[in-house]
Amino acid sequence: MITEPGRPKPDSYVWDGKVRELVSLLTGELSNATVVVWFNYNAEIGVACDTLLKANVPCRYLVGAHFQKTREAVRRDFQAGKFRVLLLQQAIAQMGMNLSAADTAIYFSEPTGHLARRQTEDRIVDIAKKRPLLYVHLLVKDTVDEDIYRAGQVKGLRSALSLRRALQVAMLERRRKRGP
Repeated sequence: MITEPGRPKPDSYVWDGKVRELVSLLTGELSNATVVVWFNYNAEIGVACDTLLKANVPCRYLVGAHFQKTREAVRRDFQAGKFRVLLLQQAIAQMGMNLSAADTAIYFSEPTGHLARRQTEDRIVDIAKKRPLLYVHLLVKDTVDEDIYRAGQVKGLRSALSLRRALQVAMLERRRKRGP
Protein backbone atom coordinates (compact mmCIF):
# COMPACT_ATOMS: atom_id res chain seq x y z
CA MET A 1 0.00 0.00 0.00
CA ILE A 2 1.25 3.48 -0.85
CA THR A 3 1.45 5.76 2.17
CA GLU A 4 1.28 9.53 2.27
CA PRO A 5 -0.38 12.13 4.51
CA GLY A 6 -4.17 11.88 4.44
CA ARG A 7 -4.09 8.56 2.56
CA PRO A 8 -7.19 6.48 3.32
CA LYS A 9 -6.42 3.21 5.06
CA PRO A 10 -8.32 0.25 3.61
CA ASP A 11 -8.25 -1.73 6.89
CA SER A 12 -11.98 -2.34 6.98
CA TYR A 13 -12.46 -3.07 3.29
CA VAL A 14 -13.91 -6.55 2.82
CA TRP A 15 -15.04 -7.36 -0.74
CA ASP A 16 -13.04 -6.45 -3.86
CA GLY A 17 -15.64 -7.14 -6.58
CA LYS A 18 -16.36 -3.47 -7.25
CA VAL A 19 -12.65 -2.63 -7.36
CA ARG A 20 -12.05 -5.39 -9.90
CA GLU A 21 -14.92 -4.04 -12.02
CA LEU A 22 -13.54 -0.51 -11.76
CA VAL A 23 -10.11 -1.67 -12.96
CA SER A 24 -11.74 -3.64 -15.77
CA LEU A 25 -13.68 -0.58 -16.95
CA LEU A 26 -10.73 1.82 -16.71
CA THR A 27 -8.32 -0.54 -18.50
CA GLY A 28 -10.91 -1.69 -21.03
CA GLU A 29 -13.92 0.19 -22.39
CA LEU A 30 -13.00 3.45 -20.62
CA SER A 31 -9.24 3.27 -21.14
CA ASN A 32 -9.22 6.60 -23.00
CA ALA A 33 -11.87 8.36 -20.92
CA THR A 34 -11.30 11.12 -18.40
CA VAL A 35 -13.17 9.92 -15.33
CA VAL A 36 -14.30 11.09 -11.90
CA VAL A 37 -15.02 8.18 -9.55
CA TRP A 38 -17.29 9.09 -6.64
CA PHE A 39 -17.00 7.45 -3.22
CA ASN A 40 -18.70 7.76 0.15
CA TYR A 41 -16.04 5.91 2.16
CA ASN A 42 -12.32 6.57 2.48
CA ALA A 43 -11.45 2.87 2.80
CA GLU A 44 -12.89 2.32 -0.68
CA ILE A 45 -10.77 5.15 -2.09
CA GLY A 46 -7.56 3.73 -0.59
CA VAL A 47 -8.13 0.26 -2.03
CA ALA A 48 -9.21 1.62 -5.41
CA CYS A 49 -6.21 3.94 -5.68
CA ASP A 50 -3.69 1.23 -4.79
CA THR A 51 -5.29 -1.24 -7.20
CA LEU A 52 -5.53 1.23 -10.09
CA LEU A 53 -1.91 2.34 -9.69
CA LYS A 54 -0.81 -1.33 -9.73
CA ALA A 55 -2.79 -1.71 -12.97
CA ASN A 56 -0.94 1.32 -14.44
CA VAL A 57 -4.01 3.55 -14.44
CA PRO A 58 -2.87 7.13 -13.77
CA CYS A 59 -5.02 8.43 -10.93
CA ARG A 60 -5.07 10.72 -7.92
CA TYR A 61 -7.51 11.06 -5.05
CA LEU A 62 -9.05 13.68 -2.81
CA VAL A 63 -10.52 13.14 0.66
CA GLY A 64 -11.57 15.45 3.49
CA ALA A 65 -8.11 15.30 5.08
CA HIS A 66 -6.65 17.29 2.17
CA PHE A 67 -6.33 21.01 2.73
CA GLN A 68 -8.10 23.38 0.32
CA LYS A 69 -4.79 24.32 -1.34
CA THR A 70 -4.07 20.63 -2.07
CA ARG A 71 -7.60 20.08 -3.36
CA GLU A 72 -7.28 22.98 -5.76
CA ALA A 73 -3.86 21.83 -7.02
CA VAL A 74 -5.14 18.30 -7.70
CA ARG A 75 -8.28 19.70 -9.37
CA ARG A 76 -6.19 21.98 -11.62
CA ASP A 77 -3.92 19.06 -12.61
CA PHE A 78 -6.98 16.96 -13.45
CA GLN A 79 -8.51 19.77 -15.52
CA ALA A 80 -5.15 20.19 -17.32
CA GLY A 81 -5.06 16.49 -18.26
CA LYS A 82 -2.03 15.56 -16.12
CA PHE A 83 -3.88 12.38 -15.07
CA ARG A 84 -7.15 10.91 -16.28
CA VAL A 85 -8.84 9.36 -13.24
CA LEU A 86 -9.79 11.30 -10.12
CA LEU A 87 -11.02 9.34 -7.09
CA LEU A 88 -13.12 11.65 -5.01
CA GLN A 89 -14.98 11.63 -1.72
CA GLN A 90 -18.33 13.04 -2.75
CA ALA A 91 -18.81 15.16 0.38
CA ILE A 92 -15.85 17.45 -0.37
CA ALA A 93 -16.81 18.37 -3.94
CA GLN A 94 -20.54 18.87 -3.74
CA MET A 95 -20.65 22.58 -4.37
CA GLY A 96 -18.88 24.45 -7.11
CA MET A 97 -15.87 22.24 -7.93
CA ASN A 98 -15.33 22.29 -11.69
CA LEU A 99 -14.37 18.83 -12.98
CA SER A 100 -15.61 19.39 -16.52
CA ALA A 101 -12.49 17.82 -18.05
CA ALA A 102 -14.21 14.50 -17.29
CA ASP A 103 -16.63 12.95 -19.73
CA THR A 104 -17.50 10.08 -17.38
CA ALA A 105 -18.61 9.77 -13.76
CA ILE A 106 -18.52 6.41 -12.01
CA TYR A 107 -20.43 5.99 -8.77
CA PHE A 108 -18.46 3.46 -6.74
CA SER A 109 -20.80 4.17 -3.85
CA GLU A 110 -23.98 6.16 -4.32
CA PRO A 111 -24.51 9.52 -2.63
CA THR A 112 -27.24 9.09 -0.03
CA GLY A 113 -29.26 12.16 -0.83
CA HIS A 114 -30.88 13.57 -3.94
CA LEU A 115 -29.15 16.96 -3.66
CA ALA A 116 -25.73 15.35 -3.13
CA ARG A 117 -26.35 13.15 -6.16
CA ARG A 118 -27.39 16.09 -8.38
CA GLN A 119 -24.34 18.06 -7.26
CA THR A 120 -21.97 15.24 -8.23
CA GLU A 121 -23.58 15.02 -11.67
CA ASP A 122 -23.20 18.77 -12.15
CA ARG A 123 -19.44 18.71 -11.44
CA ILE A 124 -18.61 17.25 -14.90
CA VAL A 125 -21.09 19.31 -16.92
CA ASP A 126 -19.74 21.97 -19.26
CA ILE A 127 -22.64 23.57 -21.10
CA ALA A 128 -20.34 25.19 -23.66
CA LYS A 129 -18.87 21.84 -24.79
CA LYS A 130 -22.25 20.23 -25.57
CA ARG A 131 -20.82 16.72 -25.43
CA PRO A 132 -22.35 13.49 -24.25
CA LEU A 133 -21.56 12.44 -20.69
CA LEU A 134 -21.55 8.92 -19.28
CA TYR A 135 -22.72 8.05 -15.76
CA VAL A 136 -21.91 4.53 -14.51
CA HIS A 137 -23.24 3.00 -11.29
CA LEU A 138 -21.41 0.09 -9.67
CA LEU A 139 -24.24 -1.64 -7.82
CA VAL A 140 -24.10 -5.03 -6.14
CA LYS A 141 -27.28 -7.03 -6.65
CA ASP A 142 -29.52 -7.51 -3.59
CA THR A 143 -27.55 -5.10 -1.39
CA VAL A 144 -28.03 -1.66 0.07
CA ASP A 145 -26.34 -0.35 -3.12
CA GLU A 146 -29.53 -1.07 -5.03
CA ASP A 147 -31.69 0.36 -2.26
CA ILE A 148 -29.79 3.66 -2.18
CA TYR A 149 -29.84 3.96 -5.97
CA ARG A 150 -33.57 3.27 -6.22
CA ALA A 151 -34.36 5.53 -3.27
CA GLY A 152 -32.40 8.31 -4.93
CA GLN A 153 -34.35 7.83 -8.14
CA VAL A 154 -37.65 7.88 -6.26
CA LYS A 155 -36.51 10.96 -4.35
CA GLY A 156 -35.80 12.72 -7.61
CA LEU A 157 -39.24 11.91 -8.95
CA ARG A 158 -41.15 12.51 -5.73
CA SER A 159 -39.22 15.01 -3.66
CA ALA A 160 -41.81 14.88 -0.88
CA LEU A 161 -40.70 11.33 -0.01
CA SER A 162 -37.73 11.44 2.32
CA LEU A 163 -34.69 9.36 1.43
CA ARG A 164 -34.78 7.69 4.84
CA ARG A 165 -38.38 6.53 4.33
CA ALA A 166 -37.61 5.37 0.78
CA LEU A 167 -34.65 3.33 2.09
CA GLN A 168 -36.77 1.79 4.82
CA VAL A 169 -39.41 0.77 2.27
CA ALA A 170 -36.78 -0.66 -0.10
CA MET A 171 -35.05 -2.68 2.63
CA LEU A 172 -38.36 -4.05 3.94
CA GLU A 173 -39.37 -5.03 0.43
CA ARG A 174 -36.05 -6.83 -0.11
CA ARG A 175 -36.48 -8.71 3.19
CA ARG A 176 -40.00 -9.75 2.20
CA LYS A 177 -38.72 -11.14 -1.11
CA ARG A 178 -36.07 -13.22 0.69
CA GLY A 179 -38.48 -14.57 3.26
CA PRO A 180 -37.70 -15.63 6.85
